[in-house]
Amino acid sequence: MKLSLLSFSILLGACQSTNNEINIAPEPEVQIPTTVTTWTLEDKARLCSARALEQRKASKTEGNEGSPATLPIVTVNPQYPIDAIRNQVEAKVYLSFDIDKQGKPSDVQVYELEMTHPQTMEASEQLSAFEQDFKAASNRAMSKWAYKPMMKNGEPQIDKCRQVTLTFAIHGSF
Repeated sequence: MKLSLLSFSILLGACQSTNNEINIAPEPEVQIPTTVTTWTLEDKARLCSARALEQRKASKTEGNEGSPATLPIVTVNPQYPIDAIRNQVEAKVYLSFDIDKQGKPSDVQVYELEMTHPQTMEASEQLSAFEQDFKAASNRAMSKWAYKPMMKNGEPQIDKCRQVTLTFAIHGSF
């Protein structure tokens, strides 16, 4: 019994720390970003292109029954804005959109618009009006388009981040 008490007290003595300080590593300093990133439609279009490419690559390996490059089954040409024709303004409208499960374009957004004119256009109000006319005509046309929905395991899927360019040309040069 004396031997076991002695071994217990030695064991207790070995477990006690002579140093009462507790060393705690300092917490890392938190860095708060000082800049705010603003995403433009052009940035969204680039991101969409990358995501769409990934989605199409994945669809080839995941048994997608539809074509990885979904083609429209119904297209409607946009109506050329009358004032733009009168002023011989041509345009290319770059659109980004999703295709819903019913095959309809959704979340249609213009991410770039190029305009040309035989003369120098200086009036910014007039340019802005032409821009709005081309955007509106493009959105009206896209609302009438239809696609065969992308299929996965027999179920229609949302096809994200599609892009199309609509060209408004009077002389066929644009």
